Amino acid sequence: MEATEYSGNIVNTGYQYDNQDRISGITYKKNDEPPVSIVSVAYTGNEVVLVSFPNSDPSYNQTSEVRLTLDGSGRIQKRIQSVHVSSKSPNGSQEYRYDTTFYEYEAGLLKKTIENRRDSIWIQSNTTIKRQFNSTVNYTNSGGNLISKDEFVTYPITTTQNGVSTISGGSSQYHTDFSYTKGFPNLTDYKNAAVLAEYPLFSYDPPLNPNYKNMPDQIAVINKDWDINGNIIFNITGTINVGRTYDTKGFLSAITIPPGSTQDTKISFYYGKR
Repeated sequence: MEATEYSGNIVNTGYQYDNQDRISGITYKKNDEPPVSIVSVAYTGNEVVLVSFPNSDPSYNQTSEVRLTLDGSGRIQKRIQSVHVSSKSPNGSQEYRYDTTFYEYEAGLLKKTIENRRDSIWIQSNTTIKRQFNSTVNYTNSGGNLISKDEFVTYPITTTQNGVSTISGGSSQYHTDFSYTKGFPNLTDYKNAAVLAEYPLFSYDPPLNPNYKNMPDQIAVINKDWDINGNIIFNITGTINVGRTYDTKGFLSAITIPPGSTQDTKISFYYGKR
């Protein structure tokens, strides 16, 4: 997969496969830089484990592991993620994050996800930050397509410093509508949909699922955030028009997005013998 960013950067994502055509590794390459391995993938029964290679920069080190439990059709039933972020001197803080998401389906299409996350951050010996993140996403399907998506989030934060605790955080609501006036067919490679969901081809698209009839040509979003006292602190609306082209076999070969709508302006897909 090749993405052209609005800044002009060319980012390539490469996939390695095992002898059963399952993704076993993912690489990242930016412009003329050498490719870097970013995740390894292992399979045991109905469980998939993705281990990210340590992400390091001058200020921190981060490791991440995701465990996916699949049903007999390869759909995700449960997702568990654990993340550890270790800041380097002089900060020296530690962050641990544990995240569990459950998936519900109806007629083969995603109906709801329920996510619960617990974060703990130790900034110094006398300071602890504990965060929660609770999210419910409802998917409205009609005529074989995803019509809308509604996400409701709460994120209370407790900061304890020198034995004194304060509460902050807030809540969010994200509404997305999908339009299909151009009738783009929902045709791409779905064999590795569960793994690809961790690294979406285009983050605003519906979940990868062969049971959808079409792919959208327009995506409208309304995002709102409230603080802990119920005051609106963020409110934005926007519309993204999406173009799609298909190869001679009918598979999706490119997505084009007007500049300024997202980080990418074009995403190209390449299929080949593995």
